[in-house]
Amino acid sequence: MLRPDLLLPIIEDVVELPSLLRGKVVEPEEGSILMCKIAGSLFEHTGVYIGDGKIVELAGSGRVRAVSFNKFLRDGLTRTGNRIYIACDEDNDPLWSYTVADIAKEMIGKRRDYNVIMDNCHQFTAGCITGDFENPVNFFWMLHNLIREELNYGEKIRWNICHTKGVLYKKNFFSPIML
Repeated sequence: MLRPDLLLPIIEDVVELPSLLRGKVVEPEEGSILMCKIAGSLFEHTGVYIGDGKIVELAGSGRVRAVSFNKFLRDGLTRTGNRIYIACDEDNDPLWSYTVADIAKEMIGKRRDYNVIMDNCHQFTAGCITGDFENPVNFFWMLHNLIREELNYGEKIRWNICHTKGVLYKKNFFSPIML
């Protein structure tokens, strides 16, 4: 049987593995950036945690809304995620900002001209970080780089499992069902 714990020292320097292999579960702070995989793990969906189990996201309808962890994971046909991840520093502490949370809260109820490529959740999340919602950040890798530069002083970031009380995760080889 493959033992991920034996492979980590060899490959962790080459590629940043998700916390699924490292087993880190991190409590979100207000203003944390969250991500889940969608469309069978082909793409990512992002939003901003604002406390009380709520995430502000840009929905495919163009509406900015606050949703529960469950709705963030499983809203519509393409949201089939089974984990929410949180952007963290190398010490596995969440990257967060009250300013990011405040900007996200101010956007709730507003509408954007949603486009899956040109005006999407990544551009929205980047706008919450920078205050500029007409930014060029349209892909997850661009948002990842922005988070690194703006919230972590240019240092490497990790995507750890976000502790989401009350969410029943699908069981897999690496981690148990968590509540």
